[in-house]
Amino acid sequence: MERELADDYRRAGMIADAAEAYRTLALAGDDVAAAGLRDVLVDQKRFDEAVRVHRERCAPDPRLLAHLLAAQSRAERESGEGG
Repeated sequence: MERELADDYRRAGMIADAAEAYRTLALAGDDVAAAGLRDVLVDQKRFDEAVRVHRERCAPDPRLLAHLLAAQSRAERESGEGG
């Protein structure tokens, strides 16, 4: 599966399909696809997974990680999961 197809899915609003395509590519070592997966997970408000993908598969970016962690914390507070 090619990254362009994943990008097309995302542009078309087919977020679940985009996530699956990006995940397949990221697991095969495609760092750009890993960033796409992270971003799609953020779009889906799946911040815990986005943080994990960012830490494990994306280029280090402390500022972006800080934003992801803040969004994750905010989502947990809003849902009552945070302590």
